[in-house]
Amino acid sequence: MILTGFGPGAGYRRRARIAACPCRSLAYPWQQLRPEGGAVNSRPEQVTVASPSMTAGQPVALTGRTGERRRRRSGLVRSKARAGLIITAPVMVLIGLLVLVPVIQAIYYSFTNWNGLTATSVGFSNFASSIFSGPGVGQILLNNLVFIVSVPIAVGIEYCLAYALWTGVPGRTALRIIYFVPVIFSWAIVGILFRTMLLQFAPDWLANPVTSLVVLVVAFHWTTFGVNVLIMFAGLSTMDRNLIEAASIDGAGQVKTMLRIVGPLMLPFIDFALITTLILSLTSIFGLIYAFNFGGPGYGTTTMEFNLYEDGFTNGNFGLAAATGILLMVVTMLVSLIRVIPTVRRFRAS
Repeated sequence: MILTGFGPGAGYRRRARIAACPCRSLAYPWQQLRPEGGAVNSRPEQVTVASPSMTAGQPVALTGRTGERRRRRSGLVRSKARAGLIITAPVMVLIGLLVLVPVIQAIYYSFTNWNGLTATSVGFSNFASSIFSGPGVGQILLNNLVFIVSVPIAVGIEYCLAYALWTGVPGRTALRIIYFVPVIFSWAIVGILFRTMLLQFAPDWLANPVTSLVVLVVAFHWTTFGVNVLIMFAGLSTMDRNLIEAASIDGAGQVKTMLRIVGPLMLPFIDFALITTLILSLTSIFGLIYAFNFGGPGYGTTTMEFNLYEDGFTNGNFGLAAATGILLMVVTMLVSLIRVIPTVRRFRAS
């Protein structure tokens, strides 16, 4: 910036280059107009004005109260970071003791033949038995695959229903309450309820592995249905209804609007419901399986989670149960990452 001001032998003018100068925000009202070739600062404690030798890309040195405010701000940020670390330190210690230490122990015992008292190394034989040679391993893996495949289908149905409620279906408040009622029941109660219904109306279904698995999957999604519908409805409630009006004016039907216009905007809520339901289907339905049909007939309704219990607490082979638990953890992480990674990328891009 070049300023010319009042002074002996100077042209009394001011060049209109202030707007183009990178340090123009520093031209305070109290600054004096100065002659060309000089840099006079009437208040040095406030700001240092650049001389003509300064180039546009060079930093401007700030002093006085401005620098002090910046130092105070950086000190406040550091103190907040220290306070946050102090507050979260006990939680991190608890997580380490209650989560990380058991996981490390499970990994260690998964390579041993552990009966609860003594452990002898067996290498990878536990993992080979859990994946390839264990009793009913093929049926167990197939059952888990059926649950995994059923989750996207159920979440899609829940999204369609939530969209119908959002667009103004009569009695939608009562319907939301009805859909949410199964959530108040525990897995054991749901298992007993569906088992009682089958014994009453279709007892042969409990003796058939295929029909038993189908009913078990339906019971699982019946319980999670209400929560996912409410999640979808909450997401739709944040949408602008003018989107629907604009789409209808452009000639888009309800199905196209739901899938092509509202659907992409609902992806964060759909992904959340999808990931949580997948994790539940793999790791949280032991009570449902136990109360429904004890994993039978045969291995017809046994999953990796239920098989872990059978290996450890029925057969007394805790090493094999630990290996099954590690495999279940890996499968759950891999299945979840299928949707977690795109979700994280989308949030970063936004």
